[in-house]
Amino acid sequence: MAVIVQRSPMIIPERFRGPRDAAHGGYASGVYSSLIDGPAEVTLRNRTPLDTPVEVQEFDEGVRVVLGEDLLAVVAPTVLDFDVVAPVSVEAADAAMAGFPWYDRHPSDGECFACGPGREVGDGLRIFPGPVAGREVVASPWLPTASDADAEGKVLPAMLIATLDCTAFLGGISFHPGSAPSLLGRLRSEVYQRPHVGQTCVSVGWFLGREGRKLDVASALFNDTGDVLALGRATWIELRTT
Repeated sequence: MAVIVQRSPMIIPERFRGPRDAAHGGYASGVYSSLIDGPAEVTLRNRTPLDTPVEVQEFDEGVRVVLGEDLLAVVAPTVLDFDVVAPVSVEAADAAMAGFPWYDRHPSDGECFACGPGREVGDGLRIFPGPVAGREVVASPWLPTASDADAEGKVLPAMLIATLDCTAFLGGISFHPGSAPSLLGRLRSEVYQRPHVGQTCVSVGWFLGREGRKLDVASALFNDTGDVLALGRATWIELRTT
């Protein structure tokens, strides 16, 4: 049974945009995951508008996030049932960033909260995953700032879950490319430890499988000694082109 931990209307501020006109899917999933205890599965049905109050509704299997008559997301308890890849060192992740494919032509015009090169330090997360030499994973270092943390300097859970989103997608398409633009459809995630501001982390993504238009990918956020801080499994859906 899901446990509601917040019932009041929720608002995702403009800072957390993915494209320019909607919330970043990973960050929205992190915010919505806080509505239940434990690992959560967030299925995104529609984009979440920015600076707009949305409502939370409880039902038997979890909660729904709605805006008027529109269903934005469904949140339910989940289990993360897959193997985690070996960690990537900070040095290897730093080198991998050279292979990030979207420095010049970003699909969100550089505005993505997680991987947008147009976002400044302290605004976006500035995670730029590229292929790791000798492995079928992508990785990027990440240095959380005060804007990512609570008053005690511990990184907020929604930020940790946001680090999992774009990295997982790039971990899939870097080695098993699709044929059409894609959107995040579902993210299952769990946070295990919360790092502090200034503690270097490493975001790692990898491919799990593909079924039709659905891409199955995973990601993990490690600390600099290789401990898992957060873990995610995502389904990305290729858009129909005809």
